[in-house]
Amino acid sequence: MSRADDFRRARNASIAELKRLERQTTGEVRKLLEEADREITRLLAAQPSDYQRWRLGELHAGVREQLAAFGKGAAQAADAKAEAWWQAGVQSIDGPLAAGEIRLAALFSSPDPRQLLAMRSFMTSRIEGISAELVGRVNRELGKVIVGLQEPFKAIEVVRGHLEGGTGRALTVVRTELGRAYSTAGHERMLQAGQVLPGLRKQWRRSGKLHSRLTHDLADGQQQAPNDPFLVGGEKLMYPRDPDATPQNTVNCGCVSLPIMESWEVSHPAARPFTDAELAGDANKRRAAELRGGS
Repeated sequence: MSRADDFRRARNASIAELKRLERQTTGEVRKLLEEADREITRLLAAQPSDYQRWRLGELHAGVREQLAAFGKGAAQAADAKAEAWWQAGVQSIDGPLAAGEIRLAALFSSPDPRQLLAMRSFMTSRIEGISAELVGRVNRELGKVIVGLQEPFKAIEVVRGHLEGGTGRALTVVRTELGRAYSTAGHERMLQAGQVLPGLRKQWRRSGKLHSRLTHDLADGQQQAPNDPFLVGGEKLMYPRDPDATPQNTVNCGCVSLPIMESWEVSHPAARPFTDAELAGDANKRRAAELRGGS
């Protein structure tokens, strides 16, 4: 197997590892909220009859306890995975370059982890904030039951809607912030590598999601020097989920930045072609293909 084959395989492995980490981490967070959902639904279904409505204060406490447990558990689960995402970001550069017989670990220490600490703190506070917000929303619905403005069965329906919304927001925070840690670590490693590899460039690679941003699909294959930004939808991003970019260009982004050397062959040195399934399933993909000139 040639060095170019090893390089391509290592790049693909780094993408696969990112997807594995995302499935694992979001699965744990989703499981935690599903457990809270089941328990809160049980508490609501067992609520007292009209003449016992004064006992709903106990229900408030039970719901608050379940949501607090979710917030703490989800924050801890995400925080525990942050180091793995950071190291995977470093490996997304080290792995392909090592396949090309360039071993960065022998030349540089790992990127400064202080950025990771700040990201972890921000992420956990955001997740716990979502939990606190859910407590307020659920308690408002229970208050309506207490004063007789809403039937319990209707409260269950509304509360479950709030919980589903909370799941979505929590998972968005986890995907975005852990993905940002991954990309930041990769970028810092890329800057280190650029010091010893004059021909090194970075390549934007689209996420592969069916319903992704048109501008991110159009950026696919774009190459820049390590110190230069990508141009994505008219905005400059040093890497996917760049914290200096707008939320519209970063939240829930699944794109990656990969190392590339002009002398090393890759399967798609420019944009990766869309599959027939992608073109059939998403109008943005069809539009991107048109703008690319039919690719």
